[in-house]
Amino acid sequence: MLKKKKKYDLVGSVEMAGFPELHIPPIPAKVDTGADISVLHCDDIYELLGKNRRILCFRVTDSRRHIRSEEFFFRKFDRVRIRNSSGSIEKRYKIKTVIKIGSRKIRATFTLTDRSNMTFPVLVGCNILRKRYLVDVSKKYVQTGKS
Repeated sequence: MLKKKKKYDLVGSVEMAGFPELHIPPIPAKVDTGADISVLHCDDIYELLGKNRRILCFRVTDSRRHIRSEEFFFRKFDRVRIRNSSGSIEKRYKIKTVIKIGSRKIRATFTLTDRSNMTFPVLVGCNILRKRYLVDVSKKYVQTGKS
């Protein structure tokens, strides 16, 4: 019996990524093969405590592109310890949502943090890339055809 070959899509070091469930249009995302989990820039991250239930609230923003989303409420979320780019351990909220890169939609895990001092509001990590994409770091915007 022949094994079916997996089809990998090619991505560059930067791609446009949309978030259909969050109604966020495509924004630039840095593709980072060294990051385990993907990251989404958020503001106003806080928890509401109700009757035996915690609700995570946040907004997705990108001031450079004039994006300020509505406020989102997630009942399913976790808190995890992450080693950030400077090597420090920090606690972050973690959610699952859909990301769209090119024609592919993927339900993936994202940690939420303030990335306002970073160039890109989204970091696409190995949890999205693995078994789906090959990365050509010499190119950008392979999926969108933008250069």
